[in-house]
Amino acid sequence: MKKPLYTHIIGKKDKFINRILSSTTDAWRKQKVPLLFEGILRSEGVLVTEIARQVQSDPDKLHGELKSLTNHLKSVKWDEDELKAQQEYIRYIAGEKKDRLVILTDTSDIAKKYAEKMENLGRIRDASLSMDFPVIANGYHTFETYVRLGDTVAPLLNFPFSLEDANTASMNHAIRVGYRTLREALPDTPTLFVEDRGFDSAENYAICGEFGHDFLVRQRGDRILYTANGSRMGSTLAVAERMELDHTARFFVKKDDERKSRKRLFDYDFKTVFLDNSGKKPYSLIVVRRGAWIMCLLTSIPVTNQYECEGLIRFYVLRWKVEESIRFVKSTINIESVRVLSFRAVKRLLMFAYWAMGFLGVLQLELPGRVLNELIRLGKPRKFKVEFLFYRIIKGLKVLLGYEMNAIGGLIA
Repeated sequence: MKKPLYTHIIGKKDKFINRILSSTTDAWRKQKVPLLFEGILRSEGVLVTEIARQVQSDPDKLHGELKSLTNHLKSVKWDEDELKAQQEYIRYIAGEKKDRLVILTDTSDIAKKYAEKMENLGRIRDASLSMDFPVIANGYHTFETYVRLGDTVAPLLNFPFSLEDANTASMNHAIRVGYRTLREALPDTPTLFVEDRGFDSAENYAICGEFGHDFLVRQRGDRILYTANGSRMGSTLAVAERMELDHTARFFVKKDDERKSRKRLFDYDFKTVFLDNSGKKPYSLIVVRRGAWIMCLLTSIPVTNQYECEGLIRFYVLRWKVEESIRFVKSTINIESVRVLSFRAVKRLLMFAYWAMGFLGVLQLELPGRVLNELIRLGKPRKFKVEFLFYRIIKGLKVLLGYEMNAIGGLIA
């Protein structure tokens, strides 16, 4: 039995948002959250005025709808149910994982150059104009985690934070909140955090261990390593340069001076090391090398053979997909255009924006190929090929959500 494209997609949307709100008891929240969620998809942005226009077609009721949505965003009464909804979203995206869940982690920022009255505005390094010469600007930091969904990645737990907020003592404090939230949402799931050099710190490793997370972190190269009997081996980079690498494989790797990953042949190997001279807790140092280029990874997972080592390298390589995801949520969903005064409202709007992005990942994973292609064609995509399909899926979704149910005549499986 074939059914209209609209019916197919709306069914997916309703299932997605109803699952997230399954623990919410407030009827008003159950009405307003789907409106905000759909408004973000329709408007491709987080401006509340534009969201209100997308969900309220009656001009006489527009002001009331705008006021209602704004009151919901800054309401203190939804705090407890908000946490439950966030945890339901995490469980939905993570799926029923029996093996280890690989969580790709990063930190980013939201620049608000000209904002002055938004609550808890902090100072960030804005690299939107130049990666080599970032400027100091007003804005918020963001904690970002993603998981693999088929051939793409989807946001798992993403939230803004500010060091001007009395509830956030430091960046490590915000990271700790993220680790704890994920463990509370996924209490029985083994997890591996895959992180870049910014997370190479003893405090980060300790926080991971506190909440039962394993980690795979790229090293800066200056960490001192030890043998099991407490002998000093030297810095991570020095140890890596002395290692003889006995295995070879092809990886999609992005070198520091490149914008995109390229598949090339690399040598790699691993070694058991210790971070102090007590010899109590062993770690695995993984080294990847091609010519003069070298990459060092440290993991809390015991590596016993080349296949485990190669698998962990491929997990780290997957982390570079996060950069495209951050670019998408900034350029297409326009999270930096957020304009609400309350910091609670900022956090909620961005939460809904990341839910919308997660929904795109669910569509890409779950829709049959013909259905997905039909949705993409609605957005009249350009003919050149793109690797990151979210740009095209959201264009088609925006067109579809603007139609009435019977406006699309084509029937598909």
